[in-house]
Amino acid sequence: MIKNKPLLLPRITALLFSSICLAFAPVQAELVTQAELRLAHETVPLKDNLDLQIDRIGFEIYGERIKGIQLGLSGGWLDSSIDNLPTVATTELSGKYLGLRLNNVPAKAGWAAQWSADYLFYQLDKKIDQREIELDWSQINLNLGYGFAGEDFRIAAGIEALVIDGDLQDNNGLNQGIQQDKPIGGWLEFGLRADQHGDLLIKISAPHQQMIQLSFRNSF
Repeated sequence: MIKNKPLLLPRITALLFSSICLAFAPVQAELVTQAELRLAHETVPLKDNLDLQIDRIGFEIYGERIKGIQLGLSGGWLDSSIDNLPTVATTELSGKYLGLRLNNVPAKAGWAAQWSADYLFYQLDKKIDQREIELDWSQINLNLGYGFAGEDFRIAAGIEALVIDGDLQDNNGLNQGIQQDKPIGGWLEFGLRADQHGDLLIKISAPHQQMIQLSFRNSF
């Protein structure tokens, strides 16, 4: 079981991102074309007047682009809690996630459409004395947007569809279904070019997935 820990410490961020880049450096020319480190806080409205709170740190790596499309692998670690549910009030669960992402590669300059599709699986748990709590859910994100890329910046906006399906269970008989309350929302992303290969991006979304996300992207 992963113990609770602060996920957004700058030292952890720098260490993890450096490790990822170094790990893929020997094979980047053949296998990896892009790596991205992501830090995010999310509040996801659920059915039954519940709110899913998430703090996560994760990564994405992408393979070779084929006809303007690339496939990526994502994963990471997170802390999460569910508001307005008395049976787990103030209980923070820790765990990990893994997923796949398919998206087009927008033009490096000018206006361009962009789309992406993500499938993610989350698995978290918590043990309190003799009580064992587990939270698992699968998640689908479908994005469609339009953006502009300049020499040193890019900006994009669009719409997103969200599907969440999961369960919160414990060994005392708790069995609470987890589904998103709002399936459609919007997003806005702004990026700055840090150097020839690196970008810093900030993304916000609402109301389906009230998120603020900071990303560090490196293209090889």
